[in-house]
Amino acid sequence: MGLALSAGVLAPPGVFVLGGGNARALADRLDVIAASAPVLSFAELWELARELAAGAVRGCDEGGSVLRVALAPATPQQLAGQARQAARRLRADGSAAMAAEPGVRISAGAAGNVVLVFPGLVESAAAHSALLAASLAGLRTLELAGVRPGAAVGYSLGEITGLVWAGSLPAAEAARLVAQRGQILLGCSSGPAAMARIGADARVARALCAPDRLHIAAYEGPRAQVLAGSIAGIRDMVRRAGAAGVAAEVLGVASAQHSPAMARCTAPLRSVLAGTPFAPPQRRLISTITGRLASPDDDIADLLARQLSLPVLFAQALMAATEQSERTDLIVTAGPDDGLAIVAAGCSGVPAIALPVTRGGTLDANSVISAQAVAALFAAGAVTDLSPFLAVPGSTLAAGTMPRMLDTEPHPGPDPERPSVPLLSLADSGGPGGPGGNGGTVDHGSDRSTTARSEYK
Repeated sequence: MGLALSAGVLAPPGVFVLGGGNARALADRLDVIAASAPVLSFAELWELARELAAGAVRGCDEGGSVLRVALAPATPQQLAGQARQAARRLRADGSAAMAAEPGVRISAGAAGNVVLVFPGLVESAAAHSALLAASLAGLRTLELAGVRPGAAVGYSLGEITGLVWAGSLPAAEAARLVAQRGQILLGCSSGPAAMARIGADARVARALCAPDRLHIAAYEGPRAQVLAGSIAGIRDMVRRAGAAGVAAEVLGVASAQHSPAMARCTAPLRSVLAGTPFAPPQRRLISTITGRLASPDDDIADLLARQLSLPVLFAQALMAATEQSERTDLIVTAGPDDGLAIVAAGCSGVPAIALPVTRGGTLDANSVISAQAVAALFAAGAVTDLSPFLAVPGSTLAAGTMPRMLDTEPHPGPDPERPSVPLLSLADSGGPGGPGGNGGTVDHGSDRSTTARSEYK
């Protein structure tokens, strides 16, 4: 799969990837990267990233349980540390090595199975429209990257975004609905209220709700629930939860969404939804209203009309989505909600990321956040070819003529001021300079390298 992404000015690239079936060989290469990174110029780091990406494409085509390693550093020094960390994991665990930290991703046998999550806990009409636009932009980013999610889950307002993704609702109609939903929510709220997320199971959550007549507004996981009710009730609950050693976080909303307090929203929502042309879902959308797969038999208008007075069955829906195949490799939250990505990972045990909001729907190679997203997508097997992401505008390096950054032979005429760097052959992976490569070299004594090195000393 290709990756349609943008690159900015010549600066340290954000993603370095490797792929193959031999854990020890990958660890050896990572050792060399760790030793080389601090003394390579910015231009040479770009060349190294592109060379590794080309080798990763071949390594991931080897068949069997392929190991994927993706590093997303912000500096050359950080690249060295991440490479050492990944090498230790590979040597300790071999083909079973796994890592899901933002800067270090290691996977084995990933098949590119991705589940989408659309966030949606917002209030004002403007916030409704902005979140829909951000989520649809995220969908365009994934489409340009060649990512094909197998299922999606919509949280609250995100159910409408999910219907757009599933082909049940045109985007223009969704924009109308979410704006009116926001207006109705504010108009029908029964006075000031609050919501809070707690780190407890449903039994403990119900016990915390009882004294102040609070309600469970969202079942987010085995140990994550959202409660809704009066401001005073939420305040008292947070105090009691703290005394009991239960983590509690008040959310930035001033209404008791997804509780009986919102029942007055049902009639006006039903009026807004009347006549809306919902088509049968063409993709696998799991509803958080019902907790099950959306089907042509569902009365979508009725479900959406009653949604604000019903709890969000997020955990149930997400588990159904991740059980679509033998394994789910990654959960992607399409919208600005890092907290929901953390909740999704905790609920399912699957790595999760929040897709960054980008300009023009492309991910920027000079953005650490974008690079971390690309690293996660590569490790999940959702993308393999990173060459478009690492293409530098104006670069004179043409395809097939890329200099070799890692070689078994020392380069002629080394810079006497440059520290000695261990070098590694990529010939065994068919990389540039190996079978089919051109065997070119980098002039370490060039003005370009000297100038670039001084930029990060």
